[in-house]
Amino acid sequence: MRRLTLCACLILTRSLDAQGSSPRQGDLRSALDTGFLIEDRNGDGHPDWVGARIIVPPRAPSATLAAAANVAARLGYETTALTPDLVGTGETEEPAVVIGDPSSARAADLGPGQGSIGWLPPDARWRRGGVSVDAGDGTGLLAASGYLAGRYPSVWSTRGATWSDLVQRLTALLAQDSVRAAVTLTRIVVQDRRPGIARAILDVQLENAADVGRAAALLARAAPGVRRPHRIGSGRRMS
Repeated sequence: MRRLTLCACLILTRSLDAQGSSPRQGDLRSALDTGFLIEDRNGDGHPDWVGARIIVPPRAPSATLAAAANVAARLGYETTALTPDLVGTGETEEPAVVIGDPSSARAADLGPGQGSIGWLPPDARWRRGGVSVDAGDGTGLLAASGYLAGRYPSVWSTRGATWSDLVQRLTALLAQDSVRAAVTLTRIVVQDRRPGIARAILDVQLENAADVGRAAALLARAAPGVRRPHRIGSGRRMS
């Protein structure tokens, strides 16, 4: 039996308020839930519209166009009706799925054959935010788009655990030590021709500094191979 390994980076921050707010917007595990990239416009409980716009660079290379086709096929599979004109090359007021943006630095830490799926925060170009598919080369871009099109929201096996399952388990683990957390998934990295997830980034929001320390200790006990945490801004990161 082949064992698949997940390498996760956990960013621990003190941004959960005392009233128990829900996880912030920008959770990648829910990108295909009805109401964002796909919509149910007639309210019958069946998604019937692709509310997203797939963005590719002008004069996009063939690998980028193939990656966009992969994503378009998955979005279409999620709905029951035809949505024309999914692809564009510029700014959009709709949720965006940005494929291979050459002006972005999101691929700077990716090696050959690696691709990533990340949460895209709203900005001047993508006013409602969305999802980015990035890579340092065409092979990685096809690997990332293939994962998004074929396996997501499962972690890997299409009949196995989903990212929501993983987040629930992490939240339950922290709750064992009375640490209340809001966990969001912000990035997934895959490697071409290599089964499993290369790494994932999860943002763990906690109430106070004491919880940050308790969470770090609990996670270190649960995963003794995790390296010593180091600081990032107002939080701590375990990788």
